[in-house]
Amino acid sequence: MYMKILKNKKGGLSVILSSTIVLTICTFAFMYMYYCEMEMHCRSNLNNLMYQELKDISYNKELKNSTHEFFNKEMKRYLNFIGDYNYKYEIYDKDKNLIREIDSTEVYNEKLTPGTTIKSTLIQKNTAVTQRLVNIISNESAEHKIEITSMKFIE
Repeated sequence: MYMKILKNKKGGLSVILSSTIVLTICTFAFMYMYYCEMEMHCRSNLNNLMYQELKDISYNKELKNSTHEFFNKEMKRYLNFIGDYNYKYEIYDKDKNLIREIDSTEVYNEKLTPGTTIKSTLIQKNTAVTQRLVNIISNESAEHKIEITSMKFIE
């Protein structure tokens, strides 16, 4: 009886090929959804991390290299996803005029007065490998880069 069932099966090669194609498409679709979820999670975590750093700067009323070292340690968790990046601070006065722009690679030690506003910006330099894969899957030609900005008023 068992052999009779197997003899009635037809289309072995076409079933294998169609299954392989469907499996590949499903894999790419799930990979794309997973990447999008990862990107949202990464942006959210980085935004929270940047805001926490600005809260510490606001509390201490000074901006110095040692404050940014903690951010760099935490940022190592996201380097595979975000790749190379620039990080800068902008300090504004009460009238929203730019006082100074500081790149995180500089040596700095700024005292902040109440009423000023500090803004931090993280800009991705290059498209990461995972982003390139998603661009291939979604057939996008534009280079997608992450940019996150956070601001805090110094009280």
